[in-house]
Amino acid sequence: MSEIVFTIAGGVLLRCRNQDGTSSVYAKTITIPEGVTRIADTAFHGCYRLEEIIVPESVTSIGSALDNCFFLYKINGIPMKELFANCHVYREKAMKILITKDVYANLLPDEKYPLIWKMFLLWPECRTVLSYLDKKCTSMCKYLIRTDDIDTMRRFLDLGKFLSKKNIDILISYAIDHQKYEFQVMLTEYKNNHIGYEDTEATLRKKFKL
Repeated sequence: MSEIVFTIAGGVLLRCRNQDGTSSVYAKTITIPEGVTRIADTAFHGCYRLEEIIVPESVTSIGSALDNCFFLYKINGIPMKELFANCHVYREKAMKILITKDVYANLLPDEKYPLIWKMFLLWPECRTVLSYLDKKCTSMCKYLIRTDDIDTMRRFLDLGKFLSKKNIDILISYAIDHQKYEFQVMLTEYKNNHIGYEDTEATLRKKFKL
């Protein structure tokens, strides 16, 4: 099978072709080169068998490039079915929000939050996404508790940051109120390992020099 050649100009991926010049690309997986910032509408013309694309964090615009990729079922190793689980936005719009990492898209929280979490799974080190998660940490984690997304919560907690004593206590109480025992245990263990429990009596004794 011929190797894929990319036509890129000014950070824009214009076309994928075979090394021999033919335009029908039969590769099932295409890895977009690092540094590409925009994917042109014509980029995947002729990629009839495309099943997976690997999209670098640098991409911020995609247009309608994927509209005719009928067999596409994975992005960055994550199945499309999983990407759009709990998604309340039209798939085409959701795809563009995901790829462009538009964390401030004008959507209702229950429309936006699942997309933000999918961005996190696709690009776990993306500063734009992490900044949003830091700012909306409590609300975003409450969404995971409500929707029983224990796996995403586990990956988020593995970062070991963003959660303070104040919001971890709020989330533990929220999990208890919603009878989410698994989340309660996980968050309590996180608090114990990363934040610690405050000895109120010892704190008062030290403060008032008793």
